[in-house]
Amino acid sequence: MPIREYRCSRCDRVFENIEIDVKDGNVICPYCGTEDIVRKFSVFLSSKSDDAACDTTRHYG
Repeated sequence: MPIREYRCSRCDRVFENIEIDVKDGNVICPYCGTEDIVRKFSVFLSSKSDDAACDTTRHYG
């Protein structure tokens, strides 16, 4: 089940919605009740440590 982020065009609040069986137009703002919402691009991993997992110069084993 994807969790998607939306921004309400009326009250300008950001909220998340767990989508089980989603069809266009059935997500409403939980704060003001409008269907005038915009889906945001969600970042699921936004931090990076000093030991980056994509560092190809390290070999583990």
